[in-house]
This record gives sequence, structure tokens and C-alpha cells, in this order.
Amino acid sequence: MRKARVVFTVAVIVILLLSACSSTTQKTEPFGKPWQSTCVIGNFPPEAPSVKDDLYTYYNYDFIKEHQVGGSINRLGSNGDEFANAVIEIINDPSIQSHDINQLRIMYNQAMDSETLKAIGFSEIQPYIDMVDSAKSIEEFNNLLLSEDYPFSPIRTVLEFADNEYCVKILPNLILFDSVYSIGEYYYDSENPDEQASLEYFREEYFKDAVLDYELLSLKREELHELYNLTIGFEKAHAKYLESSDTLSAEQEYGETGARTESALHGFDSACSICSSLPLRQLIQKEKLDKVDTFDVDEQWLEALDSLWTEENLDAIKWIAKILILNETRPYRDRSLYYSISEEWFHNPFPSAEILAFKTCDSVYSFDSLIGRLYADYVLGRECKEKITEITENLILSYKDLISQSTWLSEHARLRIEKKLDNMTLNIIEPAGGFTDFCGLDLLPTEAGGTLWSNYLATKKYVKEQEISKLGKKAVSDIIWTAIAVSSGNAFYDTLGNSIYIFPGIMTKDYYSSDMSDEELLGGIGFIIGHEISHAFDYNGSQFDENCASNPVFDEEDLVRFLDRTQKLAQRYSEIEVCPGLYVDGLLVNSEATADLCSIQAILNYAEQTDGFDYELFFKSVSQAIAEVFTPDFLISRIMNAHSLSNVRINISSQMFDKTYEVYGISEGDAMYLAPDKRVLIWGE
Repeated sequence: MRKARVVFTVAVIVILLLSACSSTTQKTEPFGKPWQSTCVIGNFPPEAPSVKDDLYTYYNYDFIKEHQVGGSINRLGSNGDEFANAVIEIINDPSIQSHDINQLRIMYNQAMDSETLKAIGFSEIQPYIDMVDSAKSIEEFNNLLLSEDYPFSPIRTVLEFADNEYCVKILPNLILFDSVYSIGEYYYDSENPDEQASLEYFREEYFKDAVLDYELLSLKREELHELYNLTIGFEKAHAKYLESSDTLSAEQEYGETGARTESALHGFDSACSICSSLPLRQLIQKEKLDKVDTFDVDEQWLEALDSLWTEENLDAIKWIAKILILNETRPYRDRSLYYSISEEWFHNPFPSAEILAFKTCDSVYSFDSLIGRLYADYVLGRECKEKITEITENLILSYKDLISQSTWLSEHARLRIEKKLDNMTLNIIEPAGGFTDFCGLDLLPTEAGGTLWSNYLATKKYVKEQEISKLGKKAVSDIIWTAIAVSSGNAFYDTLGNSIYIFPGIMTKDYYSSDMSDEELLGGIGFIIGHEISHAFDYNGSQFDENCASNPVFDEEDLVRFLDRTQKLAQRYSEIEVCPGLYVDGLLVNSEATADLCSIQAILNYAEQTDGFDYELFFKSVSQAIAEVFTPDFLISRIMNAHSLSNVRINISSQMFDKTYEVYGISEGDAMYLAPDKRVLIWGE
């Protein structure tokens, strides 16, 4: 079972960072040796370093300087307001008319109507809280869950792709983390006191955010700790069995991922038989999913949850239910109290009414699909989709070329990888199966008796019905669009669907504009696409064939040679001290570090076949693509992430290529220099 690998106490981190920051101006060697992180606010070099010493900071110096005051920011996914404002402009454009956009406008306008929301107050939500409070036994609470008048659940169901067919994945509805990502390692306890202190810090911080509406439950602040112990104790007892989607390859046998994926598939009766206390069968029937052939269930987690679904834990179950009610209803009621508390606790500025209204509409159970379609049609246009598709297809061809040059691979493995690349589904800007059609949805405007909350419930029901309608039909590898909002400034590779996802939300000015050069596009969105493609045949992705079946790509000798390369890369990462006494965990970041390296290799391989390619512009663009700065207290989270710090990712990846040394004249003695015998590339000779 996976556990958090690199965890430090807040006090230790802060002390280390203060030491690093205070010594910055006293350095006599070039800043960047050993690349003590310029990503951390306060650790800012007095002048820009030479590109030969720190390529990342050289190209991001102005960005780092600009963001020394304020909170954390990551260029990847940081342009949410740009995306939102573009969609808001479309919503407010009366010349754009359709049934779908008019439904969106009803919800948006109701979210903008702060006076009506204040007048309604908590009156639409209080009945749900009262229902939970009135349950005096676990049997009464189960009856409440199954009532058609109660729209909340302790589980979530999402569509998944298995054996070329749709199935339904059963997930927990957790307080601390979005269950789509299932980060179970944060629920562990550790014998290491430093790790334990850090885990407690994380839980408490996330829990505070979950109960910012505590005053609506008549809770006093001093009661928060007691509530924390009760609810987190319950979640920790079952959620620790959940594994993150980026489970470390070193902690499982090759082939185990595919085998475990297949063993998690159950028929309806088999899945329901796991539970004797939690009314899983009736909950699935309530969602009209009982005719589904296949369910994906983490048995150990579900068994643990079922064992806790008892009278003795009723208080904790009810508190969790009430917090989940507050979390889901928050965007659809008056939010002034929530944001006033957030401002007091975390100094977060109160969002504008327009941004709040946009966020109200932008969820997987409301209009995120329509929002993505509007942005794609009216902002990006077909030219963007065609250009990004062309880049993706070129990178796939480049990977195929590199694979063909990899003489260390067996013929069997080369053919398997080529088949995966040939059969990869491209969800570029829009889902392969098309955006959700809202033609059958008719919301009620305020003058007709509709409210923001009632219209959300109607939209959620409609979206779920659209998902259910896909079951029994030929599956399309685009189901992640049903689980993650399209405004997400990100991209994904889906192992179980052998598919690439480039969400509209990432296509903002930092990553796409019609006047960008090929080098800029390849260094920005191209780097991200190349990164995701490589996951198709990394340690985890290679455990599935082109049909997404559990049929490993590598044989034993292939695997040994592949791991020899990736472990050499991991060792290089582990040598990096991000601040005094704090090192990167190469094993933790190995999978993502490998994807970074492979992406740049694929792009440079493509560039060799392109006349007049501007390598400096490319390296500048790729350095800026994932630029980030964050506050010292956030380092504890970043160092636990499978993606290493941005400066480390860019510098290490870049120093592996002969082209970097040729372009910048890097030689022994420069901080960017790495001896040839330490350089590693995954593919090719």
C-alpha cells in the first residue's frame, strides 16, 4: 500500500527556507548551484543567473521577480480568470443565441442575483441538514440516503472505460480530497514523528477549508478540533486504503497494475455483495445504474467503509454528511459568509460577482461541457483544434521514430508501443464523442419560480441521465470529460482508454495564440502533449496493450533495460538539494521526470527534421511553460508531489541533451553541465 514518501514538519521546512533565503545575497558562487529553489518566494536571486548556470531561472527571472509579493502561482493552470472572462463575455453577448446558451444564462443570471440569494439565505438547504439531524439510527440514516428527496450520497459513480466498454467506477465521497484523484496516502498514520506531524498539518488545513461554513451549523471555533477528530478519524479508517492514480512503480510488481485493474471489475451482484451495512445495492438502484454489466470497485476500501457503517459511528457519519451538503450547495446559495470567513482565515480576496457566477455554472454536474464548447467555438476556433492536432500527430510520429531507433528494445515491445501510438484516441479541445447536448433541459427563470439551487438539481439530474444513456452503447475513450471540468488548465493521458486529453481550459495565451511560432507552441502546449503521450509506454502505461487490456508491452529483458535508464534519471534528481538539507526524492518523481525528459527528446527529434528551427526560442518556451512560485509553507506540499519543482524539472531535463550544450556553449564548470557518463535518455540508442 502506498504511503507518503517525503514529508517534513512545517517548522523544519520554514527554518530551512529562512536559512536558504537569508543566505541568498551572501552567495559567492553563481545562483543556481545547487539550484536552491527560486520557485520559493523570498529565495530570489539579486540578479539573473547565466543561462549556463540555471536555464530555468534565466528565462523566468522576470516572472519570479514579479511574483515575489502575493500568493502561490503556477503558469500551468493559472489562467482560470482569462478563460472565465472569455466565457463571461460570450454569455453576455446577446447576438449569440441558442437553447443551450439560454439555459446557461438562466443559471448564470440567478448566480449574479445576490439580493435574491441573500433573501433565500439558507432556507433551501436547512431542510437537508434537518433531515440528517433527525436520523436517530443507522437504519433511519440509510432510509434518508435512499429517499428521492435527498440528493446527496456517501459514494460517487463515474463512467470509466474497461475492455472497450463503459463501466461504472464506485468512488468515495471524501471530505478532504476530490475522490477522482483518491489520494489515500494522506490518511495514513506514520511511526516517524516528522511525517506524522506533517500529515496532521495537511489534514487540518484541508479540513478547515471543508468547514468554512461552520457558523451555519452553529459551531463554535473551539468545537472545530473535536469535529475534526471525529470525522477525520472515520475517514482515515477507510480512506487510507485508496491509492493515488500515480502509484509509484517501485512499490508494485510489473504487470500488477493491469492485473489489479481487472480484478477490481465486478458484476452488479458481486459488487453489492461486498457491503452488508452500507446500502450499496439500493444506492446504485437509486442512480438507475443497476442494469450496468461492470462496476470498478476497490474492494479493500469498500469493505473497510462497510465495516464502519455502524450505529457506533453514526455521529461521525452524520457530521460528514452535513459537511458534504455544505460543500456541494455552497455555489448555489448566498456565499458572502463563506468568503468573509475565507478572507479572515486565509486572506483570500472576495471574487467578483461575475467570476463567482461563472464558477457556479462550471462544474461537471452543470454546464462545464457547454462552457468548453463555447470557448472552443467562439474563442479558439477550428484553427486551434487543427493546429494542436497536427502537433500531437507529429509528436506521435517522432516517438515512433525514436522507438524504432531503440535497439535495446525487443521487436515485440517496439511493435506493441507502435500499436498503442497508432490506436491512441485524441481528445483535443473537445471530447472524441462530442460535447454534451442540453437540448432536452428546460430550466425555470426566477420569474417562473426557479431558483439557483433547484435549477442546479435539474441540471445535475439531466447530466447524469446523459451519462447513463451512453451505457450499453459502443464506448468512446473520452469519459474523463465527465469527471473533470473542461476549464481545468491541464492535460491527461488515460491509461484505461489509451487516450490523450487537452482541455479547452489550458488553451489560454500562455499556451496558444494564432500568432505563436512553432517553437513557442512546441515549447508550451507541445511539451505538455509530449509529456502525456510518453505515459502510454512508461512503467505503468506499458502494462496495458493498445486495446487497454492487461497485456504488458515489455518482456523481462526490456523492463530491466528500461528501468536501468529511468533509475539513472531518478538518481540524478535525488542529487538536487532544493534548500539546505532538503533533497528531491528521485523515486517519487521518477515517472513524471521520465515523461518530461521523453517529451523534450521527442520534440528535439522532430526539430532535427525542421529547417531553421530556433532552439533558443524553444528552450525559452519550455522553461516558461511550467513556471511557478509559491510561499514557503507550500513547499511541504510541492515536495510531496509526483511532479518535481519546476526549476528542477526543466534544468535536469535540458542538461541531458547535447543540443543544449551546443546552443548555449555550456562546458565543464558551468552549473548546467553534466558529465556525459551521467546523462541519460530513455529512447533511441
